[in-house]
Amino acid sequence: MLSAVHTDRSGRVYVSAECTAAGFDGVATVPLERWVPLHPGATLAPLAREADGLDRHGRARGLGRDRWALGAVLPPGHLRTLYPAYRPTDDPLSGEPCAAIGADENGALAVAAIITDPTALQSTATEPVAVLSLKVAEALREHSGNRLIRQLARCARESGCADARAIFLGAGTGALPFAAVAARQAASLTPATTDLVLRRGIERAAPAEPAAFRPTAAEIAEVAIRHLELGGTMVSFGRACDGEPLAAVRLVEDAIALIRESTKRGTIHLETDGTRPQALRRALDAGLDAVTVRLEAGRASVRRESLLLAAGAGASLALAIPVRPGWTDTPAALDALESLLAALPGGLLIFRDAPGDPRAIARPATLGAPLGVAVALERLAVDAPQFRTAAFARPLVAA
Repeated sequence: MLSAVHTDRSGRVYVSAECTAAGFDGVATVPLERWVPLHPGATLAPLAREADGLDRHGRARGLGRDRWALGAVLPPGHLRTLYPAYRPTDDPLSGEPCAAIGADENGALAVAAIITDPTALQSTATEPVAVLSLKVAEALREHSGNRLIRQLARCARESGCADARAIFLGAGTGALPFAAVAARQAASLTPATTDLVLRRGIERAAPAEPAAFRPTAAEIAEVAIRHLELGGTMVSFGRACDGEPLAAVRLVEDAIALIRESTKRGTIHLETDGTRPQALRRALDAGLDAVTVRLEAGRASVRRESLLLAAGAGASLALAIPVRPGWTDTPAALDALESLLAALPGGLLIFRDAPGDPRAIARPATLGAPLGVAVALERLAVDAPQFRTAAFARPLVAA
């Protein structure tokens, strides 16, 4: 059984001798019963909220006004199963999505999460800094006039972005940001207030700034061709730091055409909010190989049209699903998702922790009681067998 963990205002972490660890499942404060060890790549996040724990009778109680809840922002390869447990306040909380944590009998921290991709748990910064620096310098010399190379060099060296690093290392997936128009955002659970304080000194290795200019199709293609010829497996439009790529579909289709005129290697991928099916058709006709559609709020029929279009064109299809415990893992939400999946031939399901304060808005009773995130994924594995899931490295259930 895990013990409750909290932090004081100075960021020091304490393990409770009185209360067991708890998390919030979107409806109630519940015991933290399923966990994995806290990964070194996670970021501890003190929340300016009184921490909740469970007393010896299993009842939720606050740990004290100066004892703040502590959560963890998880690295790639994890999926949160419970929010941190804290006393509700009048001011909603926003920021990066956090998971509940506790401590075992030895004081080691554990997190309410499941492993989603063991390979992603390995550091993306495996190449020595000196090696990366040499390869960045080489690319800048060879392509001194390419503004996108210069932007990606900054992202790789200053922000530690894995997809920017990949461009220079010639491995994996390389990003092709081009200052796209801001994408539609998923429905927010809170106003844009920020009470999340991340501990200093921890590299996030994530996209940190958008491209500050609009490169030409030739500049984009030059970067992509170089990456694929060096051994990279994929280039991708619509990364987390950029906007909606299909808002500039002419630029995208011209870049794809130039790439495919030069090389047939690798995969050209695009992530989209799925609200521009006609623009997506143009990108597919130009040679787009793979599409990820984010299942955001609203315009479900248009998004369905985009999914069917991509599938009909023979593109590899993925659905990016924002996961909110207490919402996504309810019978009503699962029924709606399974209805959509039933119309598609198959592909990949990608589950992502969604930000927002679960206590900030009224939760419709029609959602039903939460089943638990792990149980929800197991149900999808059974009810939508044509889809692989990025949530587990092996099947959730016996074949």
